[in-house]
Amino acid sequence: MYTDLKFDYSVLVSGFGSKIQLIETFVDEFCTDGPSIHFKGYLPILGIRDLLYKITFSLFGIDKKITSPIAHGNFIKSIFESRSQDLGKIRQTFGGNFDYGIPEHLYIVVHNIDGYSLRNEISQLTLALLANIPQVHMIATIDAIGAQLLWDNRMLSNFNWTTYSMPTYRPYDLELSYGVDSKGGGGSGTTSSGTNKNLQPSTILTVLKSLTEISTDIFKELLTYLIGKKKNRMEFKILFDICKDAFLVSSESGLKTQLREFIDHKIIIQKEIGDTTFLIVPIEISVMEIILSQLESSIS
Repeated sequence: MYTDLKFDYSVLVSGFGSKIQLIETFVDEFCTDGPSIHFKGYLPILGIRDLLYKITFSLFGIDKKITSPIAHGNFIKSIFESRSQDLGKIRQTFGGNFDYGIPEHLYIVVHNIDGYSLRNEISQLTLALLANIPQVHMIATIDAIGAQLLWDNRMLSNFNWTTYSMPTYRPYDLELSYGVDSKGGGGSGTTSSGTNKNLQPSTILTVLKSLTEISTDIFKELLTYLIGKKKNRMEFKILFDICKDAFLVSSESGLKTQLREFIDHKIIIQKEIGDTTFLIVPIEISVMEIILSQLESSIS
């Protein structure tokens, strides 16, 4: 498989059984001449925008959202095509850190490229765009029957797949633990108590890993308040006052910007009741406690 990657093929692995450990071991042992970005396509709360943000932030320190996934993909492509003198212009416009230059090899690993949140044309077009960047080597797994119908001839040309059937017969423990059924159906996962059964601690912590430290600190303040009050909603104004006192934000618009990612992933639901804006976290208090404990232990 490594030789295929070096000859500008993308690698697509199919076969019954979870292939996460197989692919992770392969990347750790062979793909050592450049950074690797790993994306969990089986997580229903993660989408193509999360992968794009992870690339631009983790590689280049660019903490900006670009509205269109296609535009974001083209932006990443333009960085890899840039000469050293062009990087200064990019830094002036978008910020970031290019002290280590542009990697000659970048490995993008997509576990379940046919995952529920990636099973749309925009996501697949964007992934194909990334795969067509010369420095990018894409490795992906696929499980759903007929999933290759996701790609038209242009996408197939950009992906330039070489395929491997590698059944592992391992149980799909991770892939099936996030509330999406084996047929790829979604569903809200909302219970009668107003909590979302898809929002497990591991899924929320995965999202938090892709966010800035300030966003994580704001979420910790929110959880701390909710746990103390033993309820799952909080007035926006109260959170703003707490975060302002903690020097996390200086304006309400700044707080709204920091919360947007949580709202997009439905970790936080914003609801207007009269003239008051409430922030609702649709998980049980016990789940909040687990998440907060994990966040605090990670920095202790």
